[in-house]
Amino acid sequence: PWAGVAAGGAFAFSPLVWEYSVQCEVFALNNLLCAAMLLALLRFDARRTVGRAGAGAFAVGLALSNQHTAVFFGAPFALWALLAGRTALLRPAPLLLLAAAGLAGLSPYLYLVARGGESAAWGSWGETSTVRGFLTHVLRLEYGTFRLANTPAATDAEFGLRLRRFSESLSEELPPYAAPIALLGLFSSFGWLGTGRGGGGRGGGGGGGGCCGG
Repeated sequence: PWAGVAAGGAFAFSPLVWEYSVQCEVFALNNLLCAAMLLALLRFDARRTVGRAGAGAFAVGLALSNQHTAVFFGAPFALWALLAGRTALLRPAPLLLLAAAGLAGLSPYLYLVARGGESAAWGSWGETSTVRGFLTHVLRLEYGTFRLANTPAATDAEFGLRLRRFSESLSEELPPYAAPIALLGLFSSFGWLGTGRGGGGRGGGGGGGGCCGG
């Protein structure tokens, strides 16, 4: 429980978290969905079933439908879950279920298809009722698929500067104990991959219910 208190405290007292939580922006919802991914990961670690892995895949898809940067959380989480639960998950049927759960999480994109075109609200993200317009939005082609801004100078020339500024800001945004605890948790998580923690769902009968099953 003390690990949870420490992690929650580091997050709750971060100035940047509060700054974005009181604005009409995507960041607060992104924080919520990333927290949901982490919760799903912890539930999976406690009991490694296909159903709980599916819940995590759904959370990853839902987070990605809100903000693409969630991939920096979702990809490591998914990789860890596949390694930790490889006995139960790395088989055709579980992998198909995980893929279906992830696609279900991306279902908010269907709203763009239904509400795109002439009926779209002012200031919306373009003509999303067509295949070309939908892909333009999903792949962020106006900005550049792998860019965070729409000008090369903001992402290429300043990349080193931004990376350095991010590293420097960590000491301002997080308490002193955050970095060593994060490193300890990282090394501990890899140490648990081959253990029998949560073994109830790791054998051949480790199938769960639906994509949100527990």
